Parts: sequence; structure tokens; C-alpha cells
Amino acid sequence: MAAKKSNYSVLSIPGKKAGDCKFIYVDDLEFAFRWCPAGTFLMGSLKGEKGRDNRGNIETQHQVTLTKGFWIMETLVTVGMFEMFVDKGGYNPKGKPWIWKKGIKCKPNSEYSWEHPGYDQDNSYPVTCIRWEAAKAFCDWLEDKTGLTMRLPTEAEWEFACRAGTTEPFSGNVDEMAWHPLNSGMPPHPHSVATKKPNAWGIYDMHGNVWEWCYDWYEEFSNKSVTDPTGPKKGKWRIVRGGSWASDGVKRCRSASRCGYWCQNDSHKYSSNYVGFRVVCECKQQ
Repeated sequence: MAAKKSNYSVLSIPGKKAGDCKFIYVDDLEFAFRWCPAGTFLMGSLKGEKGRDNRGNIETQHQVTLTKGFWIMETLVTVGMFEMFVDKGGYNPKGKPWIWKKGIKCKPNSEYSWEHPGYDQDNSYPVTCIRWEAAKAFCDWLEDKTGLTMRLPTEAEWEFACRAGTTEPFSGNVDEMAWHPLNSGMPPHPHSVATKKPNAWGIYDMHGNVWEWCYDWYEEFSNKSVTDPTGPKKGKWRIVRGGSWASDGVKRCRSASRCGYWCQNDSHKYSSNYVGFRVVCECKQQ
């Protein structure tokens, strides 16, 4: 059932600075986006960075140029947002999620879903147990609803937005900005979005809370400069970024930390209660 393009409006705060805010209202539900200007930055990490993944070229530092600015959702997509998508978009996100159990071990469990992820939640929690194609379907629905180009962020866009002009392992004090394994309760669990401090561009939960799906297929980095990268055309794993409440320590919440999550053929059925997503809007700065 196609969603109607009704009850949609945009309210922008004037300006052209990084972090400017755009509010998009769909059926009275607010979606807030922050402006990320075009720019060049160093993606990845230096060899001496604490917590760095030194296997192969996983975090090889290289220069990236993004020629176009973009709007990125200031929070993760919430349970409330996804519920509206399911109710009004006619989407049925079936499949077996991967569930965090006993530390950081996982196993497939069909008893869990975005509505029942294995921990108590309300509409302000980041939605999880969402496989990559379900996240993309949400973006497609929001695009159809608004007439604006909506999609998952590329990995480069994600790190650029996460860093918000910084070059350190974290874009601020990690304990003040992130829900990570050491401060997420016992047993650990995710928390409501935007309950920790945002980065310098007003974007919340880029470190911790839940990992985030990106558009790209996974590949190792080279040290060559690139412009507007979107990853390889094919692959087995989709990129997730940001770390989570169930990560292997705080080091996984670093700006440069990256992981590939199996996402091929029938494995599109699999998701996790520690992976969510946020949306990028390509509409121009106003």
C-alpha cells in the first residue's frame, strides 16, 4: 500500500553553518536533520590510535573529499518512527534477528523483533532488529511521503558527520556522549535517543547506543585519496558504524571504528538488537 504524500511540511532554521537544523513533519511526527557541509577530512585512524583495529587495512587513514553537503538525522530512527512506517507504509519486516546474549555472543532467535527486541523499550528508543533492507525500505517510504531524496548515509558521510570537524578518537568525552558497554546498565541495554550529549554539529548517539547501518558494502581501505566514495558495487557484508551498548569495549565506539555485518542473499533476513540506523536527506541547504 503506497503511502500518501499528505500532512508533510518543512521548517528550516536559516543559515549555512554546519549543524544548522531542518525539521520535517510527517503526520505530526517530527524528523530533525542537521546540516553537514561539503568538505575534506582524514578518514580512518593513525596507527598509534588507542583501541585501533590493526588487522590489515581496516582503518587505514586516507583523505576523503565530499563534494556535496547533506542533511543527516540528528538522532537514530526511533521505535515510534518505525512504528508509523509499519502502520502507514504497509510494511511487514519479517525475519530472524541476531540477538545479543551473555556478553557479546549472538545467536539467531525468531522470538525477537523490532517490537520485542529482548529488553524493555518505549517509542523513544532506537529501533533495532532491523535488517539492512528494512532500513532502506524505511528511507524509501520517507522519500515517497515527502518527495525528498532519503537514503542511508554512505560510510564516508557517516564518519564525516560523526567527527564534526574533530580528529581525535572520539568527537568529545565518550562517557558524556555515548551509551557503551561500561555505562549501559546491568545487564547492558540501549537507551532513549538524545539522552547523552551531541557532537559539535548537534548530532546525537554517533558514539554508542546502537551500531548504525550504512549504505556501503564492506571493503578494506587504501591510503589513496578518494572523492565521494560509496564502497564496492558488490559484497557480503554491509558496513555498520558507531559501536553500541553490546560492543567489544568502548574502543568500538571510536569515530574510525568500523565493522561489516553479513548481509547477502537469504542473510537479509538477519538483524540484531544492537544495530539500528539513521537517515540522510539530500535536499539542499536553505
